[in-house]
Amino acid sequence: MNEHSAQTIAADMTLVVVTLLAATLIVIVPTWKRFETYWKETPIESWRRIGIASAMCVGLSVLLIVGGYISLLISPDTWYYHMPDVVFLILLVLTIPVYLFILPRWMWRELRRTHLITIRTREAVYTSVSSSWTATVPIYTYTIARRTWRGVRHFGKKSRKNQPDISKEVGTVSALCCFVITIYLTLFIAMASIPIAVGVSIGGQPQQDDFEYSRAMIVAMPYTLASGLMWLGFSYFEELRQSTRYSRH
Repeated sequence: MNEHSAQTIAADMTLVVVTLLAATLIVIVPTWKRFETYWKETPIESWRRIGIASAMCVGLSVLLIVGGYISLLISPDTWYYHMPDVVFLILLVLTIPVYLFILPRWMWRELRRTHLITIRTREAVYTSVSSSWTATVPIYTYTIARRTWRGVRHFGKKSRKNQPDISKEVGTVSALCCFVITIYLTLFIAMASIPIAVGVSIGGQPQQDDFEYSRAMIVAMPYTLASGLMWLGFSYFEELRQSTRYSRH
């Protein structure tokens, strides 16, 4: 890519990030006010749950940024070819404990219980060997599906009964984190792309490296801002839903 093309693209990126920064600064003000309100009203013991849930909500945005940075380390010139694979591999590594420990233990326990229920049902209803084996598959499928659904419902009811609903707080904190990340990305992209756009070298890394860094980070920036807007809308929706439910009672 020649110098003129790089300057043109860098100037366009600067305009894009300034526009996104303006939109972020507009929505971060009401988000911060909501956060201050919840900070005063929410009990201290609930903030641990809010922090964990918010970290999971913001995790994908952070994953895209980390994936872009690692892709730049692998190949500064062709990072965009490696970024999808890098993001997938990071996501796979983070979910390995779920696939190797949590999910197999739960499945083995439910399969063992379902097998016992299926045997007892088959012995109580069927006497013929052929008919009993024919009925094993549908009984087994129905039993494990029913037990799974009951477990999910029991977990949800238990959570709602023992702990307060923190959905609107999680949405607000997640939105605030996404907006803060967007602002930081804006500053880094602007610092890297403005010197290229005006054709001035201020030292540091080579302009080509700064240019590729700006391109990699700007990929994650629109998604991070959109995620923040989504979580902010989710917070308002949950607040409206809870107020409607309380007014009915």
